[in-house]
Formats: sequence, C-alpha cells, structure tokens
Amino acid sequence: MTITRNPAAPNLVLPDSLAAEKLEQAATRLRAQGWKWIDIVPALKPEFLGGFGQIDAISAPPTEEQQREHDRIWSEYEALVAERRRNPDPAIGDRIYRLWERIEEPDEPAWRPEDMAIAGVIVTIGADGQPAFFLGLVRPEDAPA
Repeated sequence: MTITRNPAAPNLVLPDSLAAEKLEQAATRLRAQGWKWIDIVPALKPEFLGGFGQIDAISAPPTEEQQREHDRIWSEYEALVAERRRNPDPAIGDRIYRLWERIEEPDEPAWRPEDMAIAGVIVTIGADGQPAFFLGLVRPEDAPA
C-alpha cells in the first residue's frame, strides 16, 4: 500500500487512494463555481504557494434568509442588553456574549466572476486530515499586466 504523508501533520497517514478520493470529492464541489483551474495537491509544502498571486474575496450580500436570521439575532441581542441593565444575571451575560459572537462571524467570501476567470484553487489535506482550500490563487502567467 502506498502512503501519503502531509508534512504539516506528520502523524497523519492516509492511503493514496483514500486521500485522492476525499480531495476529488471536495474539488468536484468547487468546479461548478467557475474557477479557471483546480489543482489537487495532497502533500502541499507551504513554499509552493509563494509563486502565486491572490485575488481578494468580497463579501457576498446576504440572502433574504440570512438577513432575517441576522435581524432576529440582533433583536434578541438588543433585548438582552436592555434586560441585563435591570437584571445582572450571569446567564444573560453569557447569552449576550454568544449572540455577539454570531453577529461578528465573518461573511462568507465571494469572488467576482472576472476574478475567478484568472484564478484557481488548490485542494490539499489540512493539518486536521480534512480537505483544505487555497482559493483565489493566480498563476504568474494569468496575472493582469
């Protein structure tokens, strides 16, 4: 049996076929998004990424459902802050903290189609053994002049 070792996780050992299958499944989902290229690199060395440029992601506008959820969380947060002024119960403070964490969660990244037309993705194995993605990489020959 051939073994693939990830230098970032020296104790992680996966048979090549299992690693390739897992990474291919992850790459399949990305192919439909419109990237110029997708490379699967099971044992990615960090210095390999030095040869690429990168496009910046933009914040995608929230869907109606996401906006409703954000508004619901924000309303609950404001109500609890007002409640906390009257009632210093630590459980209320804990709930306020958890809601604030949700409010501050980063937006899902998005890319403009014209940027994706020159950029790609590397799919590799992360230190946790799960697929890891380097999105928006631009090869030198594809970089705008």
